[in-house]
Order: sequence, then C-alpha cells, then structure tokens
Amino acid sequence: LAYPNAIPVTPRPQVEEENVLAISGNFAYGPNIDGLSWFLREIWPRIQQQIPDATLRLIGKNPDAVRRLIQGVPRVESTGAVEDAVREIARSRIALAPLVSGSGTRLKIIEAWAAGRAVVSTTVGAEGLAADLRAEMIAYTPAELIAIAEKEYAYLLGEAKATARTMGFGDDWKKAAEKTKDDFAPVGMQT
Repeated sequence: LAYPNAIPVTPRPQVEEENVLAISGNFAYGPNIDGLSWFLREIWPRIQQQIPDATLRLIGKNPDAVRRLIQGVPRVESTGAVEDAVREIARSRIALAPLVSGSGTRLKIIEAWAAGRAVVSTTVGAEGLAADLRAEMIAYTPAELIAIAEKEYAYLLGEAKATARTMGFGDDWKKAAEKTKDDFAPVGMQT
C-alpha cells in the first residue's frame, strides 16, 4: 500500500503578504532545532545586512524548545502553534526549509507550495521533493541560500512595485496593497 505525501486540498489563502521569511515545523524536533541554529548563525545575520526590515517568523508548535536560541536575535518572532499553517505561511514572502539533518517528508515545503510561496531550501530540506523543485532554488552552501533568498525577494518586490506603478502609486506597493484590500475585501474582513 502506497500512501502519498500530501495535505488536504484547500483554496490558496487570501491574506496580506508581509515582509517575512517563514520557517514552519515542530520546533522540538531535533533536525528543526539544528537547522534553525545553523540558519541563525550562518544566514540570518547576512540577510539582516541586506534586508534590515525583514522579519524571520517561526510558525509551529513547541516554540519553547527554541526560545533561548532566538532570544535576543533581532527581528525573529514565533507564532507558536497555529490553527492553519498554510494560511500563516501565506503571509510570508518566502518560506524556508533550512534543514541540515533528518529525513522524512518535508510537509513544510508542501504547505508552502499550498500557500503559493517560493521555497528556499538546503539540499537536506528538499530531499524526497527535489524532483519537484527547480534546481536553482536548492542551496548547497550558505552563500547560495542567501543569493537565492535575495533573488526571490528582489523579484517579488519588483513585481509588487510594478503593480503599484500600474495602479498609479509609483513604487509604493504598500499603498497599492491597501487600496486593493479596501476595494476587494468585504467590509469588516480587511486585515
């Protein structure tokens, strides 16, 4: 009996995108702790230099397992367990799978795909799913992971600014997003 790796099919969440990089998972799981530790040590300081207003959001259960690890690290926050991980991931610009050890299904990547987010992963993070990932999105070194994240961020920011310009807001993509939300979200449902 074969059982596919999947999550329930749901519509892509319609939420406001934030200037966030997201890591999801159970933060009491050893490989998630190892990957987060590596990311905070090797990658996050470099991202902060390039994109100082970016936030790293940890989405998932057992945030106490990494509380000391993230304590005092600038612009890192944790949601704890959430009702809908796909919806929370959809609020981010990029989903990360910075695993350096472990095995098994990478539901964090499947959830990010369901949220419509680009995924930047280490080779270990993409194991078992690599055939479905574009090769240029798999990082082999910290420098490659940073380059991929910067490229994706620049692309997404460029698209947001281009849309803002077509709407008459110049490069102010936040104003354009607010206008779109106000025009198309039902009254009382704007967030």
